[in-house]
Amino acid sequence: MRYGVGAPRRRAARAFAGITLILSGLAALTVPAGAQAAPTGGINILKVERGGVTPATFEVVGPGIAGTATLTANVVAENTPTPALPALPLLTPGTYVITETAPADEFGQSVWELTDVQCPGATFFRNGNSIEITVADEVITCTFTDEVTRAAILGQKIVTGNTSSWIRPARFHITCPDIQLDIDIEPPVGPGGPGTYIIGQGSIPPATCTISEIDTGSDGSVFVTMEVTNHGVLIASGGTSVTFTSHAGDDLVLRVTNLFLAGVPGQRRQEPGSTTTVAGGSTTTTTAATTTTATTVPGSGATTTTGGAATTTSGGGAAATPAPPTTAPQLPITGTPTAGLIVFALVALIGGLTLVARSRRLVD
Repeated sequence: MRYGVGAPRRRAARAFAGITLILSGLAALTVPAGAQAAPTGGINILKVERGGVTPATFEVVGPGIAGTATLTANVVAENTPTPALPALPLLTPGTYVITETAPADEFGQSVWELTDVQCPGATFFRNGNSIEITVADEVITCTFTDEVTRAAILGQKIVTGNTSSWIRPARFHITCPDIQLDIDIEPPVGPGGPGTYIIGQGSIPPATCTISEIDTGSDGSVFVTMEVTNHGVLIASGGTSVTFTSHAGDDLVLRVTNLFLAGVPGQRRQEPGSTTTVAGGSTTTTTAATTTTATTVPGSGATTTTGGAATTTSGGGAAATPAPPTTAPQLPITGTPTAGLIVFALVALIGGLTLVARSRRLVD
């Protein structure tokens, strides 16, 4: 083989051609001016619960989300960070709003309270159960912590007997000195027929409260009893009023039982602190009943006074009309339950927030 001057030139030409191909490939891979790189930021949400466990839900809105993203954390153990899924990776940079919709709620109806939010390494602004956070090129992890700080409570009015005298809604009085609450409440319950009426549902902070039914809504005689249960166990009972103490995590049910005695003479409402004794024709009664009927005991000369404090004097002869039974039978829920708020208007006052769902159905 012969080597001349042309050989080095041919090798140089081939090398130059190879360099040109490489440069052409790099040019083809160059990002055009003004184009944006693929997003690398994202949001992870962790949920921690104390005092109990319950599923938690979040809603997220922002420029990298079409509409609203809903995430759920199925918490199964206390004090254990649980991821809310699905995660939100590769989000377009911008400002995002994360709102916890359950278990805590902005109206204070839940027993849960959002007590802490942490997003290490990120700047965010909190407003109630929502935070506003800026996502750039990093994945941000935010931990929401809820605690059980209130007691759940459900109110029911159980009505039996002849309700022909039920002509207006019932009225109640609520007093809770611990939280400086003292108010009359008139939920839209009644008038109606026998059945179980939902007075309201919500939550209250730890406190000692007294609830009284100051007007049954009847112009006739009504026998009233009240009871409060916690997780199904009786904790308090009374006549036209009942006093109980709530604690965080309690599940309270208030039952107000009304036995309507329309047309039955000589009956009166059971009042707190009243005593009635019928023996040998002698009757002694001291009460401040708001619904009374006059009764004369035959042979005794004793007459009860209608309204105000009623007293009778002892004497012989026939016994007075016996007092109504201490309890009234409960009926199953029937077709005209009405929703309102009793302790649950109290919820709004306690939280300083507007009541919701004052309708003719059970509040969610």
